[in-house]
Amino acid sequence: MSKKITGRVKPLSLKSTPEFHQRLKTLASEEKCLMIEILEQAMELYEKDRKKAEKENTVPQISQAEVPQRRVDKRPFREIPNGETETRKKLLENKKNRKNFLEAILCQTDPYTKKRHAKLNSFVNYDRAEREKLNRQIQRLEKEIAELEGLIKKRC
Repeated sequence: MSKKITGRVKPLSLKSTPEFHQRLKTLASEEKCLMIEILEQAMELYEKDRKKAEKENTVPQISQAEVPQRRVDKRPFREIPNGETETRKKLLENKKNRKNFLEAILCQTDPYTKKRHAKLNSFVNYDRAEREKLNRQIQRLEKEIAELEGLIKKRC
């Protein structure tokens, strides 16, 4: 590069100024504070949800020997067809609910995840519209086939 009138050989970069670095540090700390606040709120909501689920799933600690016989008969132990007990099924449902809850929070905060979910939803809607269009075509063709079969029967 040729020498400029100012005597500088390299072009001045904004990244080399102390003001730029200071501004960058303040922006990073503000972003970090926002993320921490969001995560704290998410944890509070998660804890509330978890406590609520625990309250719903708590069973009084009474042995079957202490329970009157007619009450024992009213609560028969049921087995779910695939071999899981009712409590196991509830635990799995709660686990799914917690996972969906955390995913929803991440979707609200993470712009990349928002874009990805929007893209997936657009694909789902496109597929749904395409399926409906194909179903209408199939129904139309079935009607035409039925009409043609009727005409063939009349001629024979």
